[in-house]
Amino acid sequence: MTDFLDAGWGARIGYPALREHHSLVDLLDWDDHQQYVPRRGFIDPSEVTVAFNNVTRIFTVTPVGASFRLAINGVCYVLTDTYQVMITNMGAAEGLWYIRFVVIGGTILLAASQNDFDLDTEMPVSIVYWDSANNQAIYEAYERHGLTYPSRVHYWAHRTIGAVYETGLALVDYTIVGTGAANADATVALSEGVIWDEDIRIHIRNCGEIIPGDFYQTITGVALIPVYYKTGAQGYWRRKAANGYALLDPAFTGFVRMAYNFNPGAFWNPQVAAQNAFVAVWIVATNNRQQPIIALCGQREDATLNAARTNNTYEGLDLGVGGLGIIGPPFREFRQLYRLIFQTNSTYANVPKARLRDVLDLRRITTIPSGTYAVTNHSSLSGLGRDDHPQYLLGGALVTRVALTAGQNDYAPANIQTTQQLLLDPDAAWSITGIIAPDGTYREDGKILIVTNVDAAFDITLNNENAGSAAANRLALGGDDITLGPGQSIMLMYDLTSLRWRPAGGSGGGNVPDPVSAGSIIVSSSGAPPPVWQEMGLGTVGQVLMVGLATPATPDWETPFLGFSVTTPAQITANQNDYEPASLQTSMILRLSTDASRNITGIKALNPTNRGLMIVNVGANDLVLKNEDGASVAANRFAIGIDMTLAANEGCTLFYDGTSARWRCVGRHI
Repeated sequence: MTDFLDAGWGARIGYPALREHHSLVDLLDWDDHQQYVPRRGFIDPSEVTVAFNNVTRIFTVTPVGASFRLAINGVCYVLTDTYQVMITNMGAAEGLWYIRFVVIGGTILLAASQNDFDLDTEMPVSIVYWDSANNQAIYEAYERHGLTYPSRVHYWAHRTIGAVYETGLALVDYTIVGTGAANADATVALSEGVIWDEDIRIHIRNCGEIIPGDFYQTITGVALIPVYYKTGAQGYWRRKAANGYALLDPAFTGFVRMAYNFNPGAFWNPQVAAQNAFVAVWIVATNNRQQPIIALCGQREDATLNAARTNNTYEGLDLGVGGLGIIGPPFREFRQLYRLIFQTNSTYANVPKARLRDVLDLRRITTIPSGTYAVTNHSSLSGLGRDDHPQYLLGGALVTRVALTAGQNDYAPANIQTTQQLLLDPDAAWSITGIIAPDGTYREDGKILIVTNVDAAFDITLNNENAGSAAANRLALGGDDITLGPGQSIMLMYDLTSLRWRPAGGSGGGNVPDPVSAGSIIVSSSGAPPPVWQEMGLGTVGQVLMVGLATPATPDWETPFLGFSVTTPAQITANQNDYEPASLQTSMILRLSTDASRNITGIKALNPTNRGLMIVNVGANDLVLKNEDGASVAANRFAIGIDMTLAANEGCTLFYDGTSARWRCVGRHI
């Protein structure tokens, strides 16, 4: 008996012993606790193993021990059987198959359907993408969620957040400066790491040939990453088996170069990329059980690296029905990691005929739902080492000094991609037929390179359009070779439109005068730096100084030199007075062409003044700058002594002198 105090009578009353513990009462499965939300999921996902057989098309769930436990709509089931379900291979069998446990008439069944999960009444197990053309599953997602989420919260997280990045998965063992001679120029590797698919922690680990469990893959050394691409009018997905190259290589496609995924309007297929074209590939972490790291083939080609960087975005990929229906893999479970840009050329000696040129780290960019994340702190951005502020001069490795001991084709001395002045010290008279083109590590279009002969005795000859170098590395010098005598310099500009180095100005040798005259663009080829340089901390022999000067010895930092932005105005078809093409005020280089010999009597004055402008004639006809011609207003005229004719491929460097309100020439084609 148990005593209770009757509050009404103030006496103790004896009752038979009661069940005082909650777990001992009957009808615990009744939904009479309104504070709870019915859950569904595996009590412990490790209590089962799963497998899919490509031959029989049967998906199997097997208990590890005597039983496994799961909950559906708040009811817990203890199951001891092995469960199987077959996906069909007829009709609409291509695409996604959703494997789930369902309750029908009080009986637990394993079911397969091409309809998405009903998270209120079903318990997800896996998602299989069936390639009906090749009779294989090319994707098998891990969907054994636990009891963490109520169904509505799970539905919301599944539809909005998807997979998120936690840690690791760093891209390693790669190069972006390879030449295409070695296979390693087109391979990558990754460290181990973690992403999350809602409540499922996906720890991606490296393994060899034997896969010890879920989410193991060969990712170190040379990562073995399968490549996914679309085919046919429906855009069905196919998989290139992993072979060490995360791209559609010639060994797979039969083409002479790498391929991109092309759709001219009605039919998807791999398409061979053009010679020297750039193609993007996306490295993605997924919930695929056996190959969690995959690659998505880019869907366009670009002629330049800068264009490829601009035009290739993950959001711009056509993934098919938004990746929501049966057409594509479950893209909500994907987490993009990197964008790789490859360049392809059939003459490369390596197997994939490709070399990696650019890597963009995306691990932290779109972790917030729906891509709403916006970086507000500049310092937190990736890629800060790139030269993508064209309004500024490039700092860093300004000068490279090299001993020249032989003639050079496709000349590529150390640090050439970051160098602004190349000091050459020949041991005899040598020729250079071409200089390696900018690779986009810093600037491509409009890159400036000042070449200086620092020897006291021997000449250096730059050969015009010499076939000893590849076309994109050649020098378009106006028809004639240029010889740099001892102490002489030439300023070259890379023209990305014509893929040539062009002269933008030249200078004689010798040390820099001190004090510096207003607005000078000067080069020191030898000797100690002048005092004005030392005051500004520019103490290296051979450095380049490009500043506007308000007084002979004081830098005017209010009117800085504005970098190398390039403008190609419309062809000039008539003589020009007070010439003012679009973007003049923000341009450093004007690429001009004419339909016949044409005159320019003046160019609109720059604001601010005391800065430079380079003009290059990229056409076939003469361009004449008229000296002090009254057809233009005084402040726009040229004070250049005599009329200056720029023939095809010739250039000059002008400086706007704010004191005398005139354009002056400080260097031209030699």
